Amino acid sequence: MFHSSAIQNKICGNVAWKKYGSIILGCFILTSCAHIEIQPKDPQLQKIENFAEQVTRHIYDNDASAYVANQAAIKTEVTPPVLAELQSKGLVAKTAAEMQAKLKTFKQPGELGGMTIDRKDFSGKATPEGLIPVEVKGATGPVAKPEKFDIIIFVGMRPKDKTLIVGKIEFK
Repeated sequence: MFHSSAIQNKICGNVAWKKYGSIILGCFILTSCAHIEIQPKDPQLQKIENFAEQVTRHIYDNDASAYVANQAAIKTEVTPPVLAELQSKGLVAKTAAEMQAKLKTFKQPGELGGMTIDRKDFSGKATPEGLIPVEVKGATGPVAKPEKFDIIIFVGMRPKDKTLIVGKIEFK
């Protein structure tokens, strides 16, 4: 029959082979994972995302020192239908008198305004019109009682000068 040392060599040989095989497989997996890299965002997409954040700041930032500049800027960053929608919701002043009245309110003691953006990200595929949706979430208003917002800004490009513009906006 078999000698006991032959059986022991047969068993130990299999265990050793399994150990070395596991070590080699582990090293292979580790070295192949070391080559995985996270690709940076496309600069054009980053530009669109930053533009959506900028527009959101112009809409929701109620800081008295920046309010007038924000109101002027938003009028150049959105299409006329979007501007009308923002004005109907009271987010953009319709007249200079309304803007001054809101500014006066923001300058009141205890009405420290401002805003924070918690998250901004692409929320889906481009629309058939070529507008790219960017979802922006955050909070605005007094520090003691902030109001949360969640909007989707659809960013497009002006055909004439190839600058970015908001073609549509959705409030969640």
